[in-house]
Amino acid sequence: MKKILKSFIQYASSSMLSLLFMSLYFLVDDIFVGQILGVKALAAAGLIMPFIMIAFSLIDIIAIGSSVQISLHLGKKEVQKASGIFSFSLLFILGFGICFFLLAIAIFESLCLYFIKDYELAKLCIEYARIYIIFYPFVALYFAVDNYLKIAKKPLYAMFLNIIVALINLGLDYLFLVVFGFGLFSAALATCIGMCVGVFMGIAPFFIQNLNLKIGKIFINLALLKNILLNGSSSFLIMISSSIFMIIANAILLDIASPNSVAILSVLVGLEFVFMSLITGMGAGISPLLSYHYGAKNRRSFLALVKLSFLCSAFICLSAFVAVECAPKSIIWLFNSSNEFIKPASHALMIFGFVFLCAWFVDVSDNIFTAIDKPILSLILAIASNCLSIPLVFVLVRFFGQDGVWATMFVAKFIASLVALIFWKKIKINNIFKS
Repeated sequence: MKKILKSFIQYASSSMLSLLFMSLYFLVDDIFVGQILGVKALAAAGLIMPFIMIAFSLIDIIAIGSSVQISLHLGKKEVQKASGIFSFSLLFILGFGICFFLLAIAIFESLCLYFIKDYELAKLCIEYARIYIIFYPFVALYFAVDNYLKIAKKPLYAMFLNIIVALINLGLDYLFLVVFGFGLFSAALATCIGMCVGVFMGIAPFFIQNLNLKIGKIFINLALLKNILLNGSSSFLIMISSSIFMIIANAILLDIASPNSVAILSVLVGLEFVFMSLITGMGAGISPLLSYHYGAKNRRSFLALVKLSFLCSAFICLSAFVAVECAPKSIIWLFNSSNEFIKPASHALMIFGFVFLCAWFVDVSDNIFTAIDKPILSLILAIASNCLSIPLVFVLVRFFGQDGVWATMFVAKFIASLVALIFWKKIKINNIFKS
């Protein structure tokens, strides 16, 4: 058991820290924006962020899909082909980033003014979005490079890179917003500068070190491109579902409430992202261990890892639940200290916080099903967990108004946890190796 615990900590910790600091990029922006620029600026950032995440998710189609093929060819000792796919992916992402920039810069301002009736809010959205669009061809590579560094056996470097980028973002936010007194654009600028540094430092080892992946002659064909797109598409669909929910929820809140409510939702989702990044990171870190012991039929080691996964994730989420239920005002105060914001936001957080009672079980189950080669179960659970919130928000808002928006993610996760329980009953974990 001690050996398994040591392996669990070794594999999980670096991935957890990496994703934690990655999730802090945007939360730090929310804290500085809310405290320095006010609730309306925070609402503007909340309105734009789902579109930014969709833009990054488009890159993940290639980043995740190509990672599968690169790893596969490296496993076959076909290093030249793996490097060719890697080189093609970098070039494709850069080309896509330029095309996206040209399209977005031409239409985004008109779209903001057309869909957002509050002129001041629309101008803040334009100010914030413009920076991300200008930097997009460069920062689009950031999350892809993080994947490729791990494939190139540089997971610790990737982790420290994420920490460095988060610290740069923190320092620049303070410099731009507090010291220089710049506007909302500077929060986006701080994040983009940090990511550009991350891209430069992330790409550098592929040029100056003798890694198993090298930038050189590209390798691609139609069948391979199709495979990359198919492998990346399922993850893309799951990832954008939360962004689509945010877009719909923001539109509903602007219709039935005010920009303050949009700012509140941005804070809630940001907090959830930080806590859940620890569980996602843990799952990503130990997934190879789970697959290895499952494939080797090491029943005791596999079950020990499963138990540790559930215990660790339950502790994280239950701690988060206790924190948000016992001290909601203290948490909300980090983002804005006005009583007009703290009171409704604390109420919303106490409703939203129930998501932590279910989320840990769903996410760990999903990761284990993937690790033991149960892709259909994993996909169904991911859809139940991530996509159900979209139709649910319309139903819950009709009966509960704003409170329905705050409760939507909890209801979706609760239903997904019931689905996970049914799947566990079906596969019977204690008898998993008998088949």
